[in-house]
Amino acid sequence: MVAGRRRVVLFGGGTGLAVLIRALRRLSRAAPLELTAVVAVSDDGGSSGRLREAMPIPAVGDARACLEALCETPASDHQGRDDPAALLAHRHRHGPLRGHAAGNLLIAAGWERHGALVPALGELGRRVGAAGRVLPCTELPVRLLTRRGASGWQVGQARLARASGAVDDVALAPAAEACSEVLAAVREAQLILAGPGSLYSSVLASLLPSGLPEAVAASGARKLLLLNVAEQPGETGGCTAADEWAALHRVLGRPLFAEALADAARPVTGGAALGAHHAVLARPGDRLHDPALLAAALGGWIDGTINRREPVLDRARERSPSGRTDRADPRKFGICGAANTEFRAVTAQIGTAPVPK
Repeated sequence: MVAGRRRVVLFGGGTGLAVLIRALRRLSRAAPLELTAVVAVSDDGGSSGRLREAMPIPAVGDARACLEALCETPASDHQGRDDPAALLAHRHRHGPLRGHAAGNLLIAAGWERHGALVPALGELGRRVGAAGRVLPCTELPVRLLTRRGASGWQVGQARLARASGAVDDVALAPAAEACSEVLAAVREAQLILAGPGSLYSSVLASLLPSGLPEAVAASGARKLLLLNVAEQPGETGGCTAADEWAALHRVLGRPLFAEALADAARPVTGGAALGAHHAVLARPGDRLHDPALLAAALGGWIDGTINRREPVLDRARERSPSGRTDRADPRKFGICGAANTEFRAVTAQIGTAPVPK
């Protein structure tokens, strides 16, 4: 730790965390922050999915997107030859590498050299001058499992995006423990933020490894959940901001985030509004957070100029979209998921099977 810097740990996926990183780097110019981004590694689509078909590696795309945000400079336009962020983001246009992000290939090369993602990301981060760390939530090449009503468990993040209906449960398989480096970062954190981003495939997927929900719950850090500015088809279609907040706690089996930040155009209403903060977080018509607006709101939260109110914490047993009022012990099998015969059968089939299309 650098003396005088506030230690901040972030949870989520590539798109949402990249925006959050850019917002926090704006704040860090005035009050230095020590950033650690903890990313989901269960993606099985795009360049990451192709790499996972070729080698037993966790998904690397979210980590690469966060490294891009951490090494950008104010003058960066993603066009200059000497811009490391542009190099990481570059997509190959020809031959077998077409569609692969150069940063994904560099991370995969580091993974082969070191045998793990943590040292691979550390080495690449140092080489590109990243203003912070990126850590995988787990070192295992996990898959995302989701369940909707009576349709049973489905394997794969790509399938989640194509499906419809409310999500009842989500898990990682095989059973995975959180990286020790992540647990240490959580213990030392002064601020913990989760989101924004895809609720199930990014935010929850980064928090599911065994030991991590307990570590976040035990941390004395201030904690904030960043709610999305719009619902997401395939994951949160028809959900309100309050629904997303309650769903995260329901799946994890415990209320981790006493405070949440919501866009003023998509407010948290009713009893759930206790503990919620509201600000303009997106430009008119946009479905994603604006880094400058988010930075302004987070600055107010950090320095206390946004009113803090006592939250209603016990929302973990709220009714799920399918009508369930409770859930099985979320720690069974070392993952978050229902302990039933069907779940065991699905996870047993995963093993070393190819990444599902």
